[in-house]
Amino acid sequence: MTRVLVITGSRAVLDTNAAREHTRCRIHTAIDVIKPRALVHGGAPGVDAIADAVARERGGIVRARFDLDGWRYRDDARAARWTDEARAAIGPKRWPLHRNDCMVGYCLARPDLEPFLYGIFAPWSRTHGCLYTARLTACDARVLTWVDEVPMEYAS
Repeated sequence: MTRVLVITGSRAVLDTNAAREHTRCRIHTAIDVIKPRALVHGGAPGVDAIADAVARERGGIVRARFDLDGWRYRDDARAARWTDEARAAIGPKRWPLHRNDCMVGYCLARPDLEPFLYGIFAPWSRTHGCLYTARLTACDARVLTWVDEVPMEYAS
């Protein structure tokens, strides 16, 4: 089985240096504990981008990115479409959540993967895609799911 760290999180961690550094440290710890061979994320600014940079720096971790353009990338090269559905049919507010549905579904559909979902949530964030995604796997015995909250004092 291939261990996969699925990352989801708030874009709001980019608001301050303290929040960015906290996120970076938490991702390093998650990689140290899980020892994943692959990292899966949604390609968003914030937690996703920080996790991708950490995995790239450390090396030896395949990076899979489910971008909002409908493509899945493997180490920056286009690999495959993650959806055949039209963005307009789903709607702009639902599209990122649909991407997260597909990202998690991809990991769960592959019996060769052992997924761990890690969310980093900024409580001052106006969107809550991280918590939505964590709820997708919270009751699934195949996935260890945990969410860390960035301390509120890091918001400003």
